[in-house]
Amino acid sequence: MPKVSVIIPVYNMERFVGACLDSVLNQTFKDFECICVNDGSTDGTLNILKKYAEKDGRIKLIDQSNQGGSAARNVGLNAAEGEWVSFLDNDDLYHPQYLELLLKYAQAYDADVSVCNYDVFFNDDPVRFEPYDVSKLKTPKLVSSAPFYDYIVRKKKIHMLMWTKLYKREILENIRFALTLPAVNDILFNLEVLKTARKVVTCGYTLISHRILQTSQTSTKVTPKKVIEYKDLIYAVERAFEDKPLSAKERQKLRLFNTKNAFYNFVYLMVKFNDLSDNGEVCSLILETLEQLESEGVITPSELKFQDRLLYAAFKSRKPERVRTLMKIRDFLTH
Repeated sequence: MPKVSVIIPVYNMERFVGACLDSVLNQTFKDFECICVNDGSTDGTLNILKKYAEKDGRIKLIDQSNQGGSAARNVGLNAAEGEWVSFLDNDDLYHPQYLELLLKYAQAYDADVSVCNYDVFFNDDPVRFEPYDVSKLKTPKLVSSAPFYDYIVRKKKIHMLMWTKLYKREILENIRFALTLPAVNDILFNLEVLKTARKVVTCGYTLISHRILQTSQTSTKVTPKKVIEYKDLIYAVERAFEDKPLSAKERQKLRLFNTKNAFYNFVYLMVKFNDLSDNGEVCSLILETLEQLESEGVITPSELKFQDRLLYAAFKSRKPERVRTLMKIRDFLTH
């Protein structure tokens, strides 16, 4: 049984998947399996994966028809045999000490989840990793024995990104990625993890580089598809915790968490990075969505910060000039 299972969903990434796999094979910690789930690639990706699997027996290849990233990660989770699980996107890069350091922190602090920092790079930009001296570990940024409460209520910083974490596999037994949320599946998954985990530790090391492509799903252009998916996420979070034993404070802050997500994804991104005059259809869909979420009590805009409430109200009243002015004021106040 390997100590760690690294899970990589792969789709049409012949350009970068080799570098991604090299970053796994170059780990200073060697006791791992790397489960690559080829999700119906139509380019040369599968051949590259086969060559790597032939070269190193720690690489396990699963080939399936295209089902999306969430399904591919779930397949990888079901196949994982390691005591610990980590995830990696098929164009990102692990620091050579990613597994070593996250495992050291998890063991040193008896944590179910070990978290690191990350940085970003663009397209083909070179990435250089400097080795860390781990003869003495840095003091953790956070050690939490109540991670869900600390994140939701106390606003402690814990990344909602799957690839910044090492998870004890046993806490994931009843947690899987939502198939309806292909681009934003980290958030619901990690909220459920925080509710299940006994303890979370966050180290101060930057251990993964996230590649940003021009075709990335995290593009700032708001589309009808994105509106629907973010709406589904808000409802999914609501459903996932409606029967969970939450305190009144946790439930209130979880609703505020959904409200902030709605504001950011529907209002802020729409105003900041999109031309309102050329996106009447998307704006109308957003307004319908906000009205529905408000009427059902899933979000409560009255709990937003003052400048966000003003921007939210101006957006709903369809006053573009006022919206742009308030956005400039908000950006000034928050930076």
